[in-house]
Amino acid sequence: MEFCQHYLAKTRRKGFTLVEVLIVIGLVAMLAAAGTMSLARSREHAQQTGASTTVASIIKDAQSRSVTAMDGKAWGVRCQNDTVIMFAYTATQPELTPESYVLPNGVNCTIGAGDVRFEKLTGLPDGADSITLFTGVGTVSRVEVTSSGAISEE
Repeated sequence: MEFCQHYLAKTRRKGFTLVEVLIVIGLVAMLAAAGTMSLARSREHAQQTGASTTVASIIKDAQSRSVTAMDGKAWGVRCQNDTVIMFAYTATQPELTPESYVLPNGVNCTIGAGDVRFEKLTGLPDGADSITLFTGVGTVSRVEVTSSGAISEE
């Protein structure tokens, strides 16, 4: 009996078996994949939040320009895929001096009823509307313009 215990103690190796090493590698790979996906979602959310804030700022700028009748014109905003366009307009000339802002990579936008146009001097919009920002993965945010002229991010 003493011989068996002595023999087992001598033949026992120090270190890890191949199965143990493979299990650890598998667990590390799963954690790395989960962390990478979470990081990608966080980055996308941050880009969309920044884009939403910028779009709201552009809309407020267009409204402010209409209130002050900058260049003697009213101002509006339009979305075309990944670009937000601010433009001046008059009754006889529908669009003058467009200024554009390209949204971050992967973020697109749409406006519910077309353009958001503000009346000269009052800054009131031609109606309530919302600009929807979305990404390929499906996250959505909105910038709302109420009929009273209030602009908010959702």
